[in-house]
Amino acid sequence: MAKRVPLPGCVFCGGRPLTAEHALGKWFRTTAGLAAPARVTNYRDDALTHEKYKPSFSEKLRVACLTCNTDWMNDLEEAVLPSVTEMVRGRPGRCARPRRCCTATCRGSPGRTRAC
Repeated sequence: MAKRVPLPGCVFCGGRPLTAEHALGKWFRTTAGLAAPARVTNYRDDALTHEKYKPSFSEKLRVACLTCNTDWMNDLEEAVLPSVTEMVRGRPGRCARPRRCCTATCRGSPGRTRAC
């Protein structure tokens, strides 16, 4: 099994400190019905070291810095939340504020700008 190596910085801007962010937000897991418990097992050197149950898709990853996580990533999540919620429920969804979605996505990292 591969050893987990911490990232030197944010995957978007290289900044620090890195924050623990859910791979899928709690709002998405709840809306999509993915919150059922799942068995999680940890191994070290092919030997079982730990076993527990926790909500599916609740893993937290340290890949984004505090600034990116609370700034543009949060703006993007808020902008797409209504549309994604509708699509998860099987209804058509459309970004109510396409310019805001685009701005949040294209802004990327501090100090860099690009046109959409």
